[in-house]
Amino acid sequence: MAGKTPSQVSQWLFSQLAGLFPDWLKSLFFGTPAATILRFSENAKRISGEKGMLVAPEGMLEENAEEPKPVRKKIVDIVLPQSCFLKRVITAPKTARHNLHNLAELDMVRQTPFRTDMVFWSLSRPEMEDNRVKVAQWILKRTDTNAIRKRLKRAGLEVRRIFVEGEKLQKPIADFSAEIVPHAKHWRLVNAMLVFLGITIASFIWLFPAWQNSGILDRLQQENARLQSQAVDMRQNVEVLRQKENERAAFLDMIYMRPRLSDILRNLTVALGDNVWVSDLNYSPKRVVFSGEVSGSAAQLVLLLAKRREFNNPRLTGPVSRTGSGAERFEITLDPQGVQ
Repeated sequence: MAGKTPSQVSQWLFSQLAGLFPDWLKSLFFGTPAATILRFSENAKRISGEKGMLVAPEGMLEENAEEPKPVRKKIVDIVLPQSCFLKRVITAPKTARHNLHNLAELDMVRQTPFRTDMVFWSLSRPEMEDNRVKVAQWILKRTDTNAIRKRLKRAGLEVRRIFVEGEKLQKPIADFSAEIVPHAKHWRLVNAMLVFLGITIASFIWLFPAWQNSGILDRLQQENARLQSQAVDMRQNVEVLRQKENERAAFLDMIYMRPRLSDILRNLTVALGDNVWVSDLNYSPKRVVFSGEVSGSAAQLVLLLAKRREFNNPRLTGPVSRTGSGAERFEITLDPQGVQ
């Protein structure tokens, strides 16, 4: 096409994306006018509908063609016979396949009398042969294009795009959408804003529960931290209470054991005669161990204690030795009975 054109990559990407949407959707959102396919046939006598498209007499393409009967106004994509075009085959090294558009434009300027502002043109799908790439260039003069558009316009048909019959092109030979809908870019801008607004609202609706739960989670985490701090304080309080309980139990044990100890001492004092000297006494609620000296027999002392009901099972639990004064050193263990 004449003039400066976008890069081939962006054009290819746009064409691929545009091919994903039907015409009515592109017309609605992209501001692209919807169009009906118009083909030309030798057998057609007038413009008529056929299988979802329009068919026109092939004679309409001739310069001195008879004016057809006007039809209801429509926008059409016309498919012209290959005889209307100049076809050129361009071969290039395989490495040049990404620059075919620039290569074809340069070759056309050098090898033909046409300048880029004199024609509309497009390339077919490239074919690979060994290490070379082959592509067909289809050229249509602007004067011929304008004449065809005017004849069709008089018949009520507005041309949107032009294609080559039986050929798969990388893009249309010509595209007049911008002329038909000059304010399409504003329509696309409004639609883009509406789509963005819709996506924003949908995202907000989708993310709002998560945002709400995030606030709840923050509050729960704060509550959890407070409860953990409270649990640490309560644990310290429990340790203090446990220490107090131990002290209380020890105090009660002391109060409980003291009368029994005094009773044991009193009973031992009564049971032991004046010839017995006690040097050590170890008391527990279930056992009393005392040691000392007796001027008589330690065994006799055990028998004496066995006769008293305050003591149970008195016995010698250590060796009996004799001192220098003739007394016997002993260690006696007995089990106390209940408090008297």
